Amino acid sequence: MSATLAAYNAVLRRVDTGSLVKQYFTDDEMLKKILTTKKYDHGEVVRVPLHTSRNGGYTPLPEGGGNLNDAGNQVTDKAEYKKANHHYQVAIQGDVIDSTEGDAKAIAQATTTELEGAMDDIRFQISRQCFQNGEAILARAGTTTTSNIVHLTPTASAQYTSGTNAIERGWIYEGMEVDIGTASSEASLVDGEVVTAIDETLTDPTITVSTSITTTTSNYVSFKNARSGATSNEGNGFRNIVSQSSTLAGLTVAGQPRWKAAYESSTPTALTLAVLLNMDRKIHQKTGKKADVIFTGLKQEQKFYELLQQQVRYNNDKGIEAGNQEVARWRSKDVIGHPNCHDEDLYMGLWKHIFIAQGKDPYWQNAITGSKNAWDHIQGTDSYGGKLTWRVNLCTDRRQAFAAEKALT
Repeated sequence: MSATLAAYNAVLRRVDTGSLVKQYFTDDEMLKKILTTKKYDHGEVVRVPLHTSRNGGYTPLPEGGGNLNDAGNQVTDKAEYKKANHHYQVAIQGDVIDSTEGDAKAIAQATTTELEGAMDDIRFQISRQCFQNGEAILARAGTTTTSNIVHLTPTASAQYTSGTNAIERGWIYEGMEVDIGTASSEASLVDGEVVTAIDETLTDPTITVSTSITTTTSNYVSFKNARSGATSNEGNGFRNIVSQSSTLAGLTVAGQPRWKAAYESSTPTALTLAVLLNMDRKIHQKTGKKADVIFTGLKQEQKFYELLQQQVRYNNDKGIEAGNQEVARWRSKDVIGHPNCHDEDLYMGLWKHIFIAQGKDPYWQNAITGSKNAWDHIQGTDSYGGKLTWRVNLCTDRRQAFAAEKALT
């Protein structure tokens, strides 16, 4: 639906667009720091070369010499990642442009607000996917009996797929279009209906759609068209990248035994320094290097800070300060507490082995159509539309450089 004049009346005031206060986070610390590269782009796929084993031709001999072992070769392979196609469509009615364009004192020059908002939103969706497992599932349903108010699983019963977490993090929100179905049939219950209301009650989160349905915990909520059956159209996340069992980039662990994380645990445990030291040791053992970054949720970032705060000693009560969670570091390296990361997850690894691969930079459709403006007239309407596209995916060239705790309490 196009943005209407009524939608913008509330912000028609006498200051510029920079004064619009965002009601959700768009400044993403991880995406600002992570490498974005076109190095491995091969059109339809991202092809990353891998060194998987040493040459077998090494020979230790006695002083008198002897026969050399057969010559071998450095064993290589390639990981092929598909780029996730992220699109964001915007539309605006002609009377909105007429009413705001050229008014230097208007708070929301609507075209600018819509275009900038689209870029913020597409970054948010990429960030969200970076902390999921590549399945394009937002939340697991709960028990709903013939109702359009669909119950989702609460945090207490399903951490990773809880509806409470999805709503709290802004992954599910009013106005979005969703599919609801099974793992293998994404829209068997609801096919692209708008979420008209949400309730993030901790013990019983719900969303409201149009159709009355019956759900169980075998049903899932996803963005409309984000899945085709069991096939995800979204990008990779740390949950499927940092794994000792899942297939990634066309390579199985069985076929390529070294194509797995240095460590992965889904056993419920409390965050301790011993847990972190164990993860770091596992990475060091596999790569010869110590980890230099930690990604985790805000809950575990707080717990990490509390671990270190216990060691602080004060000489007196003057100038005492606490609460600087973002200052706490691991071996003087980054500890990134991210709002999109699940409460129970913590990932440790090496910055150089995680990157976002892309082809083109994000672009509006006028880069293809040749128009001078991102807005094109929608034929037969009094509206203008635009489409933002970014084809990227989260990738690694060495899974052994990462470790994960996926059930921290």
